[in-house]
Formats: sequence, C-alpha cells, structure tokens
Amino acid sequence: MREMIVLYMVAHTAATVALAVMSVSWLREVRGVTRVGLILLVVGLTFDTGYQIAKYTAMAARWNAVDWDFLSTDVSPPLVMLAGVTTAAGFAVPRVGPPAVDNLRAWKRYRLLKPLWAELRTLRAPTEGIIRWWDPPVVRLARQEIAIWDGVLVCSPYLDDQVRTTAYAEAAASLAADGTRGVRSPHQAAVVAEAAMLAAARVQVLRDGRAEVPARAGTLESISPPHRMVLLSRALSSSPIVARARRQATARTAAGRD
Repeated sequence: MREMIVLYMVAHTAATVALAVMSVSWLREVRGVTRVGLILLVVGLTFDTGYQIAKYTAMAARWNAVDWDFLSTDVSPPLVMLAGVTTAAGFAVPRVGPPAVDNLRAWKRYRLLKPLWAELRTLRAPTEGIIRWWDPPVVRLARQEIAIWDGVLVCSPYLDDQVRTTAYAEAAASLAADGTRGVRSPHQAAVVAEAAMLAAARVQVLRDGRAEVPARAGTLESISPPHRMVLLSRALSSSPIVARARRQATARTAAGRD
C-alpha cells in the first residue's frame, strides 16, 4: 500500500508540474478570457501544491514514526477541493467565456437597434424574421439586422435627398446654435439627416402599399457601419428633427389622399 500511494503522488506531482509549466509559459502569449482561464489554472495548481506538500509531509512523518496524519485527513482535503474547483473553472472559462461575451455584446446591440427595427419591421411580411423568446441574443440580433436591411430595401425607392438636405440644414443650425444639446458634431448631423429621410420614406411606403416607384436620389450610408446603425436607431427615436420630418411626410400623404 505504501508503494502504491507513493506512485500515485509521484504521478500526480508530475502531471501538476507539466500543467503548471505549460500554463505559465502561455500566460505571456494570450489575452482576454484565455488568460483568465490560465490564471485560474495557476491558482488551482497552487492549491494543489499545498495539498501535495501536506500529503508528502504526512507520509514522511509516518515513515519516521511521527503521527502527523491530520495533514492528510484534515488539511489536504480542503486544499484539493479548492484546487479542483479552481482548476475546473480554469478549463471552463475559455470555452464558456467567448460565447457569453458575444451574447452580451449582441444583447446590448439588439437593445440599441430596437427603435430602428420597430420602424422598419412592419414593412415585412408578418411571418418573416420572427424573433422567439427562447432565441439567444446572437440569433435575435442576426434576425433583427436582417429585418432592418429588408426594410431599408423596401424604403430605398422612396429615399428623397431633398428631405435629407433640409434635415441636415436644421441639424447644422442646431449644432451652430448650441453644441451641448441634441446634435453634437457634423457626423451626428449627417446621421440625423439620414434618419429623417428614412422616416419620411417609410411613411410613403405605407401610403403606397410598397408599389413600384422610380428610384430617387437619396442613399442611406448610415446603415452599413455597425456604430452608425446604432446612431441611426437613436436618432429615429429621439431626434425632434426626425419627428418633424415624419409629421411633414404624414401631412403630405394625407393631403395627397384628399
């Protein structure tokens, strides 16, 4: 029995040393959640080293007719428990971490794009791009962006550059008057102008029932870069210039029906 215990401990020590050397060497090479996992592995191996020291000490004491068995029965079990939990977390974090981070980012973007999605989703067939409650955030975001792109395609023939020019002039005037509120930069003014053009186009699509019309001069540049799409969504929900363009388009639509 003595030899078997010694063999087990030697094998355990060899495995621990090999894993520790690999973990420490890779710590300099990786970043992010992989580095966090390696740090947890090193911490777990430190607890495991304490476990091994307690075991070896108890064994050596027994061979010298000294009763230090409490090191084996009372001290080492908590140490190996902490080592097992921490080491398992070190292996799990690099596998679980990236998907969790991706879903967190997707959920944040999904929430930020909701105003733009709400503006355009009614232009699609009701059965297209349904987002179910059990869909993970990355799937929700993918379907949401597909709905947004499809809505933009429907609105594209109605995009009127004159609406954008007028809205940009208003946004630029607001920027010149007070740069601390509302529009804060020429870049944001351009996004607000495109949001106004899109909102007006949506009103006309609903009026015409998605009938084919000649394409106009307007183009929507804010829909492609991810950060500008978020700004476009924010402008649709909060900008008074966009709200004014939407009301004017609705008034023109009502006048045309009369």
